[in-house]
Amino acid sequence: MVQWSRELIIKNIYYLTGKKGIQLKELEEKAGEKAGYLARMKKSDIRISAAFFVKVCDILNVSMDLIASKELDAISGQEKFTYEFIKRLVAESSTKDWKQLLGEWKLEFNSEHDVYESSIPFEQLPEVLFSKPETICEDCPQGAIIFNSLFQDTLCNKINAIYSLKINDKSYLALVESIYNEKVYKELYLVNEGALKGIAATSDNQYLNNLLDNLLHTIKKELNPLQLNENDIKLLNSIF
Repeated sequence: MVQWSRELIIKNIYYLTGKKGIQLKELEEKAGEKAGYLARMKKSDIRISAAFFVKVCDILNVSMDLIASKELDAISGQEKFTYEFIKRLVAESSTKDWKQLLGEWKLEFNSEHDVYESSIPFEQLPEVLFSKPETICEDCPQGAIIFNSLFQDTLCNKINAIYSLKINDKSYLALVESIYNEKVYKELYLVNEGALKGIAATSDNQYLNNLLDNLLHTIKKELNPLQLNENDIKLLNSIF
């Protein structure tokens, strides 16, 4: 979970109760504290009770990560929609038909020529996500392509996988999992009638990162119910 800011939490509780038309006294009592609890917390350095915080988030129907990390009165309508949309994808992914595009596929960055090298032909790649270089030098590797990221300022080291969810015959969602400096980077797109539109990506917004992490984990779990890591393999090898 993100680092808690008691000042931010209190500010967000005041904002949400006002927006939802809930009396502070009513909220405090339902969450197991006496009336005036938040006012006392506001004037002191005492930590907010964890039990109280959990109950308040449940009553206000808000994520603990969100209320502890974002100024809710400053969130734009589009940002709120993005959060709710990804949360819905996470909640409903078990009933959706996500597919891993391209199967066993490698796409690694060639820093010498600023292009990616694909292990499968360009014609088999999702065209809207990739393109061919406008000019190809004589010593450029075969299969050189460009990843048309709408988010990354720097090129990732490699792309691990692309997962897609069909909406209709002309539209689908695409979640791209890539690696940059040994960290997993996620980009969520809407592909609509051949046009690429960015929805969200890994950033300095920890709450959004958590949502994207949950979405990727849920998709992988649905596609591969049993997830084994290197330690599991080592343990199995030592036993059998």
